[in-house]
Amino acid sequence: MKIDFIPKEEKKGGATSSVIKSLLIALLVVFVLMGVLGIRYFKNNLKMNELSTKESALQVKEESLKDFKDSFEKLKDSPVINTLSNHVYFSELFAKLENSAPSTVRILSLSTDESSIVKIDAQTVGGYAKVSLFLKTLKKNGFLEPVVKSISTSEDKLQFSVESKLSKEMVLK
Repeated sequence: MKIDFIPKEEKKGGATSSVIKSLLIALLVVFVLMGVLGIRYFKNNLKMNELSTKESALQVKEESLKDFKDSFEKLKDSPVINTLSNHVYFSELFAKLENSAPSTVRILSLSTDESSIVKIDAQTVGGYAKVSLFLKTLKKNGFLEPVVKSISTSEDKLQFSVESKLSKEMVLK
């Protein structure tokens, strides 16, 4: 004889209990998936808020740069800027000229033009050798092709005029 410990009511409800278990499992899976989707939604929402904050900060910076650009455009047409942009700067001219002149040579005048030619009027005591020494030191200090344009004597002094081209290092535009 066989002893059955499972009541008859449970044996009959086996098909319905497996359906209920399946529904419970399906509901549990749906809730888990809804939770995952909810978490992703809130995470993406936080990222979107952060990006919109950065975008608004960039727009504020763009506006300030636009104001700066507008003011710069107004300054660009200023006569002062036009004058400065057409100006030629001689960066090392005076220092090199000072190092080139012997103690007996006195520079009377100095002029330059747009073609980077410098004209030096000077006088010396001590003869033509001092003029020659002055030309050699000019050449050694970066002056290109120094040439004596005129020379004259007055009393015990020699007055002379020298023209030379300037090297590119000495001229800034």
